[in-house]
Amino acid sequence: DSAGGFTLQKFTINVGINQAPLFNLTGNAGSPVEDVNVGVSSGTSQFPNFLNSVETGPIGTDSPAGQVIQSVSVTNDNTALFTAQPQIINFAQPSNGHGDLIFSVVPGASGVATVTVTLTDSGGTANGGSNSTSKTFKITVGSGSADVTSPRVTDVKVGGSAWQSSFLAQVGGVGYSIPDGPDQAKALPWSNINRVYVDFNEPVKGSGTGGALTPVDMALWGTNSGIIVPTAVNYDSLNNRATLILANPLAADKYLLAVDDVNVTDNAGNKLDGEWTNYSSVISGNGTAGGQLLYRFNVLPGDANQSATVSISDLAAVAANFGASAGGSGYSVLRDVNGSGTISISDLAIVASSFGTSLPVGNPLGIPSVAASVDSIFDEMSDVDNNGDTDDNLEDAIGAVAAGVAGKSRGAFIS
Repeated sequence: DSAGGFTLQKFTINVGINQAPLFNLTGNAGSPVEDVNVGVSSGTSQFPNFLNSVETGPIGTDSPAGQVIQSVSVTNDNTALFTAQPQIINFAQPSNGHGDLIFSVVPGASGVATVTVTLTDSGGTANGGSNSTSKTFKITVGSGSADVTSPRVTDVKVGGSAWQSSFLAQVGGVGYSIPDGPDQAKALPWSNINRVYVDFNEPVKGSGTGGALTPVDMALWGTNSGIIVPTAVNYDSLNNRATLILANPLAADKYLLAVDDVNVTDNAGNKLDGEWTNYSSVISGNGTAGGQLLYRFNVLPGDANQSATVSISDLAAVAANFGASAGGSGYSVLRDVNGSGTISISDLAIVASSFGTSLPVGNPLGIPSVAASVDSIFDEMSDVDNNGDTDDNLEDAIGAVAAGVAGKSRGAFIS
């Protein structure tokens, strides 16, 4: 101060140091959760989202902002076990980064490899920081608790590329889950359904390059529409979900969704366990590998009360909710028949244009392959319709057998 005095005061300067990246590994062995088991001669195996929950440092630490993962390295101690060494592909940066494990096993070989995955971030090691983390897991080929469990279908949804986000928020964010049990038969009232989603209980692969799912692996048949070949089948590895992309919206009809049990397998090669008892099952399968999914659903645009006929009652139902918006009072997704998020004059117009239409009397008779049994056809013919009628037309059933067998090879839906 002016008199020459002074005061000492101590303070601390904190210099942020980099924290090592975080991640998890999730295999199929069950315990330890990161380990992987495959069968002898399993060929190429891919495990979607094996590397997951990747972050550049613990949340709330002073790791520098804007970091990225610079490298993902994979090494193992038994390279002779593989024709293509284990690696991480399809890596996505944090937040919540992830990647797929892929490798190919030597035909006939068996053994165990200890594999190390190392992630290095861009934060550096200055001032004692850490920029890398390593974790190990085992790949067991041909012994131990190898995966012998077949994949199953857990849910079927429908959607539309024109469905608005506010509408989608009311149906789970992706599409409308077709109800289980008797309500599976209720007609779906939307006029612009051009997506069908199939959810599996584990990662699956199909007949395409690198195990991609293709239109050869799954398709639709309609009573009046005939076979509907998807323009593409997309696969969401994070949610084990196949999406059938349709060129046109589904018309008023009864539909059969078929998923092949030879082409569609899990990463260990186990065939789809796909049997589905329509109007009863909640998950596909009978506990034995093999069996196509043959799943029935109905579409009737404008059928807002799901009565199987578009009538004055549907107009009244939509009019009663006129002006309601998604999430608001009086709103129902069943009345919003174009998926716009608002019940409007457009919905009334759709109902009016469909006035008097109803579901066809017959059931879809498309047969995906030679292996589809005659019993399955007769079962399908005797299904109780949404309107309570029972179809039992022997001549049509026999014709369906002939049409299904002619020119069809096992596992090929499209000739």
